[in-house]
Amino acid sequence: MVLYRASALVKNSVYYIYMDSVLTSDIFFFITATAIVILTIIFGCAGVYIVLILKDFKDVSHKVKDMVYKTEGELEDVYAHLTESWLFKFIFGKRRGAKKRASQKSS
Repeated sequence: MVLYRASALVKNSVYYIYMDSVLTSDIFFFITATAIVILTIIFGCAGVYIVLILKDFKDVSHKVKDMVYKTEGELEDVYAHLTESWLFKFIFGKRRGAKKRASQKSS
């Protein structure tokens, strides 16, 4: 805080005049400007990291999507081989045929 001396008419006494309003506003604007600059830098860095994380997430989701499409075809092949096996036909074969025949007879 800046103090200005003004001597009064009384000898040996010194009065201090405070520059409160001007000094307070200058300090307030300096602190506010500094805080805005710091917050802008922090939010800018956070924004960059968020964009990078979202880009990585997008790449991973595309890889997972591609793998799902690849495994979908393989699973269809496995299902076809499974339904054609003698064990599957032995266990489940007659039930499927009976349901199809019953639906065809009723129509």
